[in-house]
Amino acid sequence: EISQHTDYEYEDLYLTKFSHDNKLIFGINHVLNINIYDFDKNVIIYEFKNEETRFHDLYNTIELNTNDSLILYNGDLYCVRSGRKIHSFDKLTIYSAGIFMPPEDQILINNQLWDLRTLKLLDYIEQFENKVPKRTHNNNILFGCSMHNQDLNVRLYETLKGYNRESRFYGNSMGLYDSKSFFELNKYDFDSSILGVDTSRDVTKLAICKDDFLNIKTTYSFRIINVGSKSTVIKFKIFL
Repeated sequence: EISQHTDYEYEDLYLTKFSHDNKLIFGINHVLNINIYDFDKNVIIYEFKNEETRFHDLYNTIELNTNDSLILYNGDLYCVRSGRKIHSFDKLTIYSAGIFMPPEDQILINNQLWDLRTLKLLDYIEQFENKVPKRTHNNNILFGCSMHNQDLNVRLYETLKGYNRESRFYGNSMGLYDSKSFFELNKYDFDSSILGVDTSRDVTKLAICKDDFLNIKTTYSFRIINVGSKSTVIKFKIFL
């Protein structure tokens, strides 16, 4: 039996992530600043000020490198140890969600590949144009989730007002890509929006959550798909 006792409760956060060593929590507050919590001591260690809160990509997540020394968020790079912003990458598109590329000497923001050592733009990756890049449990394979055809470059008020599951929907397709060549390994198309996606640890199966509409009622389906095929292994449907 799992206890439902709450040890800590952090208010004013809408997005959180554990550090790899499970000692810290990284959270985004209502003004889009990054708070770092030591949850053993229940204190805020740092608060990184987000100076560009006028515009914000709704697909943003908090990304950490493997040793938890760097934060990538909203196209900005932060040093955890010093508590300072290191660099703001040029906002070349309205999208700013990105990831640390394995082996973490590069950063991919939308379709822009940046060198983490020189902070220079290396290339535009055609396969990731208008896609949200995501890491998998295998450093050799990346996700690429399509985006809705909407202007995500919204003002802060609109961001906070609209920050709900509807605004976080991806498009209706996703692909798996080789992390070195960016060659598309598999593509999966669906008849409705993707809510979330993950792989098994060995990247042999995909877990897809998607939004469905049936008889004017909203339903949500969860399915397991074998990688390399279109076959659905397991499918669950939830009616709300």
